[in-house]
Amino acid sequence: MGARVPESERPNDLKLVVAWVITLFGLTALGAAPLYAFGLNIQHISPQNISPLVGMGIELTAYAPSLAALVVAAFVGGGMRALHLQLRRWRVHVVWYAIAFAGPLTLFLIGKAVSVLLGGHATSTWLALPSGFALFFAIGSIVAGSLGEEIGWRGFGQARLQRRYGALSASLVIGLIWTVWHYWGLFAPGGLASFTLGGFALSILRMCALSVLYAWLFNGSRQSLPVAMAAHAGHNIANNIVPSTGNGIDLGEIVIFLYAAAAIVVVVLTRRRLGVSHALQGPSTPSTDAAETRWRRPRPNK
Repeated sequence: MGARVPESERPNDLKLVVAWVITLFGLTALGAAPLYAFGLNIQHISPQNISPLVGMGIELTAYAPSLAALVVAAFVGGGMRALHLQLRRWRVHVVWYAIAFAGPLTLFLIGKAVSVLLGGHATSTWLALPSGFALFFAIGSIVAGSLGEEIGWRGFGQARLQRRYGALSASLVIGLIWTVWHYWGLFAPGGLASFTLGGFALSILRMCALSVLYAWLFNGSRQSLPVAMAAHAGHNIANNIVPSTGNGIDLGEIVIFLYAAAAIVVVVLTRRRLGVSHALQGPSTPSTDAAETRWRRPRPNK
């Protein structure tokens, strides 16, 4: 499932990931604490009843994956320099950005066409920009999803786990952690009211499929975090501008299966390597990036 680094060269990867996961859920619990302090039902939160402290807490939960990665990298020794290099690696082939941005929108539009064929209402417009508070919320989710999560999921977790277990296994583990983290609201007041086993199973499928696809984009672009962030933002943009067809047809469920099909295609075409053969060996190994190599090359004496 990808090139493996000798055991002697990767003794701390698993410990660092465990420290990151513990920090992730610790920050998430801290962010959720104001909901309990104010007795707010998470199902009834609105701009009218949310206090600044609760708002800051919810923002903390949204950015917890990336914040946890930065905390562990800075204070435990997980490699701030590695994350910095991944964030700087934005000059990659434009095809990766095209797939990251256009891929999700394409799948959503295909899903909308399928939902119409299944009996959904053919809306007058296939794309619609949200307005008012919905637009504000959409922008917040786009920024939080890309900047607030991808430094953690791909930059820290995926990069370390795949050196030890291979790219595919690492992406599935990240997908499972991602799913559990997204359900933090279950432990907030009123959170259990919307929980169903079927919905949880679909969430696992969605997160694991997205994790596989984002890992492929991340590795294929030589571990470029801007590409992974673009993919996450592309999904949230498509989710906010492609309206559902209604009539009992769930566009979201159709898109989940389309994502799963796309992930299977990527796994087969890459022979389960998810682009890792074209990526850097890992965060703690010397960079083979051309710009970094030029920076390291000694200048000749004049």
